[in-house]
Amino acid sequence: MDELHPAGTYDVDTDEEVIEGNERTVYLRVATLLHLRNGGTTQTVTVDPKDLEHALARDGDGGDGKSTDRDPEAPAP
Repeated sequence: MDELHPAGTYDVDTDEEVIEGNERTVYLRVATLLHLRNGGTTQTVTVDPKDLEHALARDGDGGDGKSTDRDPEAPAP
């Protein structure tokens, strides 16, 4: 994403690959997609999860860059 977008509510999808082992199941994040709506059109862009986390932190804490309570490494609900 080359341009800034205002703080707001956006749809984010996290695609994960399931890796099943003998003792546990692991989820590997393979893509994070951000859906940008503008009028009647929707643009879907791939974003770096760390960039998204930084943007969420800036938007949620007044811009000082401190982290939010959300765990960026947690699997999608």
